[in-house]
Amino acid sequence: MSLFNFFKKKNNDTLADQQTNKQENIEKNKENIQQNKNQNVSGKNLVGFSLLKEIKFNKKEFKSNFKKYWNIDLVEESNKEDILTFYVGNTLVTVSLMPAPIPNKEAEKNAPYNFMWKDALKQVEKHKAHLLVAVLGNTTIIEKSIIFVKVLSTICKSENTLAIYLNSITYEPSFYFECADMINSEEFPIYNLVWFGLYKNNDNINCSYTIGMNNFNKDEIEVLGGNIEFRKIQDFTMNVANYVITQNITLKEGETIGFTEKQKCKISYGKGLILPINTLKIEMI
Repeated sequence: MSLFNFFKKKNNDTLADQQTNKQENIEKNKENIQQNKNQNVSGKNLVGFSLLKEIKFNKKEFKSNFKKYWNIDLVEESNKEDILTFYVGNTLVTVSLMPAPIPNKEAEKNAPYNFMWKDALKQVEKHKAHLLVAVLGNTTIIEKSIIFVKVLSTICKSENTLAIYLNSITYEPSFYFECADMINSEEFPIYNLVWFGLYKNNDNINCSYTIGMNNFNKDEIEVLGGNIEFRKIQDFTMNVANYVITQNITLKEGETIGFTEKQKCKISYGKGLILPINTLKIEMI
C-alpha cells in the first residue's frame, strides 16, 4: 500500500487488498519481524498524543475497544481517575489525560504538513485536551512499537478523538486506525510510526523524507527522485525505512541500496536537505 492509494479508496476493500508487495515479500517481512522481536534492541521509549474534543477519557470504553480490536484484556495497575496504567507482557503502557491543548499551539502549527488531510488544521484547532501515551520498558523496539500502535489506534475509535499527534504530524484518526490493520496481517505498521513527506526542491527535483526513524535509533532518510513520480518515490522510501527497521540494518555512506538486481541507489550522509539534522541521502534511480 502507498499513502496515495489509501486516500483513493472509495469502496470496502481491506487495507491488505491494497498492498503493492507480492505475497512472497509479505512472508519474508513476517519472518524479519519475528526475528527482530527476539533481538535485545530496546531502543527509545515511545510517546504520542491524541487530541480530544472534550476534557475527558473514557477508560471503560478504551478497555472494551482494546479487547474488541486486539483481543487483549487489560489489568489496570493504577486507580487514578485520569491515568490508565497497564502491562502488555513486560511492556508498560500509560495513558494520561492532560486537561489542556498541546502547549504553544504546536499541533496547530504542524497540522498543514499532513498534505493528505485537508481538514487537519480545522480539526486540530478544536481540541481542548489531549491524551499522552507512553510505552516503556526493556522489551525490543519492534514489540514496543506494535503495542504503541495498538494503543493509539484503539484511541482513534473514540468519538472524543480529533487527531493523533506523532512525529510532529497530525494524523486523521480513520487513516491511523486502518493502517494499524497491517498488524493483523503480521506486517510491521510502518505508516503508523514513520511519516513520509514529499516536496520539490529548488532544482524542481521530486524528493521524499522520513520523520520517525530516530525512534528506532536510525538516521532519518531523504530520497532524491529526480523526475520519478511522487507515488513511486514514496513507496521506495517506505520500503527502505521498513527494511532498515525490521531487519535492524544500519545504512552507511558509500553503500548502495536497491530492490531489483539492476537498482543500485547511492547512499551519502551529511547535512539534511530539508531536515535540520544530518540524514542519509539516497539518489533514487
